[in-house]
Amino acid sequence: MALSREEAEIVYKLCLENDGIFTEEIFGRHIAKFRHSIQHGLVSNSLDFINFLKLLKGSRNYSFHQDAEGRKYVKLRDSVSRQQVSRLHDLEYAVFCAIETAGDRGIWTADIKKICEITGNQLTRSLKVLLEQHGLVKQVTNVHQKSRKLYMLFNVKPARELTGGSFYFNGEFNEMLVEVGSILSHGHSSAYNICKMDTPKMLTLYHNVYYFYLLQHIQEQVGAYLAKYQGSSLSQITNFLKTSDKISGEVLEEDVLSIIQILILEEKVYSAPTASGDSIYIWAGSANVNFASKAFGAPCFKCDVAMSCHLGKENELCPSKCTYLNQWLG
Repeated sequence: MALSREEAEIVYKLCLENDGIFTEEIFGRHIAKFRHSIQHGLVSNSLDFINFLKLLKGSRNYSFHQDAEGRKYVKLRDSVSRQQVSRLHDLEYAVFCAIETAGDRGIWTADIKKICEITGNQLTRSLKVLLEQHGLVKQVTNVHQKSRKLYMLFNVKPARELTGGSFYFNGEFNEMLVEVGSILSHGHSSAYNICKMDTPKMLTLYHNVYYFYLLQHIQEQVGAYLAKYQGSSLSQITNFLKTSDKISGEVLEEDVLSIIQILILEEKVYSAPTASGDSIYIWAGSANVNFASKAFGAPCFKCDVAMSCHLGKENELCPSKCTYLNQWLG
């Protein structure tokens, strides 16, 4: 069954009315308009929508996606994208759509073959056209499964779980993030040299050892900074690492946060909420982190009017008149 011209016009109009997007929720609200394609009652379900999307694939005006919860939806292609896909043969377009739907997580070649129901040779030829002739897709490396060939659209940035964050570069361990000299200065040169031996097992061991000391080195940098600047935010800590002459390469906030969380688990750092809902971080070091936890648990740190509060009973807002502070102290 093909999509009727009337239904195609309805989908196009609904996309224009909804920022270029057509979702299951929009489909359900207008289910009565799609009775030509959906044969059962006026109540739609997910299967109705999935079947309707299969009909939409006959049109190259739409790209196919799914959100973080796995809900599928389509987007109206812009003029450039429509021109690009118009040059593809049907098989090439089917492969392109499978890669496009995978988004920033990419898709394995075996899954493309299964979705498109094609042979390995057909897939190889299609990928060559998409990759070399049109430059629409790219091959990416999953740092956790390097033997698998993953593909995604050329203009899509790979998800962090594929790239490994700023500790990896082009799928390989980013040794430039921390200069080798700074790690060797910690007295780990023997482990470094032994693990650098050119055998698969030793290279794996080398990367594991290097990664361990990399984390340790950055933890030391974070600790030194917090010891000097207590109550710093994540962005302030990240900016410090970016400007440090001991660290080179890209440093991302999410990677710095993962290091801070390790320090919190080790009870070397305490996280305290601010009135705005953000977090600041306090260095406890070898001291008892419970002291910081209790001290920064005072209601003042979450108070919206803390900046207007002053010592002295003559002030309307002062600690001695604060009900919340008195309850906390009591």
